[in-house]
Amino acid sequence: MQKYAAACEQNAKYEEATLAYNRALELAKNSIHHSAERAFDFARIVTDNAKNFSPPQVKEFTQKALREISEASKEFASKEVRIKSNLASACLYFSKNDKLSASNSLRDAEKMYDKYQDELSEDVTLALAKSYSHLQKEDKSESILKQLVEEHGSDDNLMNQVDKFVEDPLSEQGKNRTQEIIKTGISYYNSE
Repeated sequence: MQKYAAACEQNAKYEEATLAYNRALELAKNSIHHSAERAFDFARIVTDNAKNFSPPQVKEFTQKALREISEASKEFASKEVRIKSNLASACLYFSKNDKLSASNSLRDAEKMYDKYQDELSEDVTLALAKSYSHLQKEDKSESILKQLVEEHGSDDNLMNQVDKFVEDPLSEQGKNRTQEIIKTGISYYNSE
């Protein structure tokens, strides 16, 4: 179901993707596949695609996502999950134009992030950057992404995630891939 959801998302079938991520989340409960990441995936698809839904759908999906990430935060009680839950909540609230709740959730996430920054994975830092971007705080997002590239430029997986998130690649690997694509395009153009 998770792969189907991802395929729907890639093909801009937003409502189907949202329903599929929700179904994957429900199926994972009481199984070995149950994780906080399922709730975060559902929250992300709702947040990323709220503009493609009707107001009643936004309200329904947002309420469901908020419940799921709240449950995940309680069930998988770790610093990282709590921070990511607050970040996801901030984005969900922002998507439904509840700026005060979004600001409060973001502030809670920032406090925890600042307190435990040295103990957190890069995944949490990337989630913070994505949240800043969604909340229209591009300067903060860019600063964090550049710091990730400087400190973890050799981590191909992380750099791939960073480059997927930005318009112009920040990592050397992404820049090299872009240059290769441009050279290939030029050679095709010149051969005609």
